[in-house]
Amino acid sequence: GGGGGGGIVGGGSFRAVSPRTTVAASWTAARLCEVVRCGQRADTYRCQLGAATLMATVWRLGEADEYERATVRDEIATLAALRHERVVQYLGHLELNNGDELRLFTEYCPTRLLDVIERRARRIAELAMVMRVASGHSGGGSSGGSGGGGGGGYSSGFDS
Repeated sequence: GGGGGGGIVGGGSFRAVSPRTTVAASWTAARLCEVVRCGQRADTYRCQLGAATLMATVWRLGEADEYERATVRDEIATLAALRHERVVQYLGHLELNNGDELRLFTEYCPTRLLDVIERRARRIAELAMVMRVASGHSGGGSSGGSGGGGGGGYSSGFDS
């Protein structure tokens, strides 16, 4: 829906967070705790709603034009429609101050995507190094093809 006002959006009176935790959809009771990430238009917080730990992204839309507001609403609609084990689960959102502030509530995820990507990139670099060393020891480390290493010139695909 359009319009401002302070409406609670996102389903019935309860939403499942995990098999053991249920959160009431009274998002006004959510308490913002420490900041997890800061951005130009939004900050992400770890928050508490009763005994449940959630994530809340607080969008500051007071200076945003209608295009920016529509983009945020589209992003929320996309997240609400996604159901995948590797995507944080949308729980609901709350508009405050006639739409100048929008709070998006998702399941808590202590790991940032950037941390996962950096960890995997390090593993890939380590694997590439191991493969280069292994291919060098097998006699196939030269790039000319004439190398009399006897062991058959294995190429890992990482050599250029």
